[in-house]
Amino acid sequence: MGAAVTTYAATKYISGHGTTLGGLIVDSGKFSYRGASRFPLFNGPDEAHGGIVWHNAVRDVDVLGSVPK
Repeated sequence: MGAAVTTYAATKYISGHGTTLGGLIVDSGKFSYRGASRFPLFNGPDEAHGGIVWHNAVRDVDVLGSVPK
């Protein structure tokens, strides 16, 4: 349908009893997060996780979510 980012509620699939909460965020790879000031925890250091910059960490995992051809 052309969406760059979609979200899913996974609670019903995990347990179905309301005792567990979960969700998914799926990125098609077409949305540019780079330098976007709206995403400071993605583009800047995250002090809660040792100062990691998530944009760089995810970029380095080039096979993340790839589909075999």
